[in-house]
Amino acid sequence: MIISRGVFGMGGENLIITTSSLISRWFKGRELSFASGLNLSIARISGTINNSSQLLMYKASGNRLHLGYFVGLLLTVYTVVCSVASFVMDRKADQSEGSMGVREKNVVRLSDVAKFTVPYWLLTAGCFFFYIGFYPFMNVVSEMLQKRYAISSVNAGFLMVQF
Repeated sequence: MIISRGVFGMGGENLIITTSSLISRWFKGRELSFASGLNLSIARISGTINNSSQLLMYKASGNRLHLGYFVGLLLTVYTVVCSVASFVMDRKADQSEGSMGVREKNVVRLSDVAKFTVPYWLLTAGCFFFYIGFYPFMNVVSEMLQKRYAISSVNAGFLMVQF
């Protein structure tokens, strides 16, 4: 379980960076803000759906994991297809920009970090400390709700979504 969480965590963070990079290349200005917000909202809604449905799938399959694995496999295949499609679209866009003579290079240097302002670092620290407390809590909240309020695991899962 710990190894799978590690593998998932590495993939999840890489996916966030990749999608943010693609979004920043495809959208500018207000469109960038909307696209980034939509991307984050879809990610959070997906997590909510996962938290509220995983136990239902487990119970529906007779307390076995095969239904959850199958749904995960379907979502993974769908994600791979979408990733390949976005790669092809991005490649074609790069080629069309190259033929038009439009080249925009953003060079990032480590020295750029020194230019970040104090509000940026305060916001980064706030997000960092929030997530340090939030994600470990989400791993134990279902069991805590079951023990403290004597409710079923399904109801605890639905209550967990409210957090």
